Amino acid sequence: TNLLRTKYLSVKELYLNHCGLCDDGMKLLINGLCENTMHDRPAYHLVTLSLSDNDFGDAGFLELLMPGALTHLEDILLCRLPFVSRHSYTKLCRAIRGGTMPALERVHADVPGVGRDVPFDDALKLLRAEREVGVLQKRWNAWEEREAKYPGHTWRPPFFS
Repeated sequence: TNLLRTKYLSVKELYLNHCGLCDDGMKLLINGLCENTMHDRPAYHLVTLSLSDNDFGDAGFLELLMPGALTHLEDILLCRLPFVSRHSYTKLCRAIRGGTMPALERVHADVPGVGRDVPFDDALKLLRAEREVGVLQKRWNAWEEREAKYPGHTWRPPFFS
């Protein structure tokens, strides 16, 4: 995790499968990722994180909810985590729906026990819809500003002037 704190490390994909990662290791990992995410350069953004087949439990799993740590993450793999309860997966799903990981596109997870119906797909669909609404709202606002600035005129982009 010291490498993640260098401010110069560019990690797009991080696969930490079957490496004995425990709760303390997850805390160190997420803290390092949070520090590395502070750089607003796309080349430094982590987009894929795989944590499958590890030994951390609920405490380590819930480190994923740290605000700002995984804001650019698009794909997360959380399969075969024997010490993580369904309750933690539901917390993660609610956090995703709440915008903790705003760029997330895919969640690969094996939810343990009865009631495996944690609606990650629905949370992701809602996130996509909200992103689309944001884009449309910006376009609408830009149009309204042009209309207010040039009422009754046909607006043309500056390169046609």
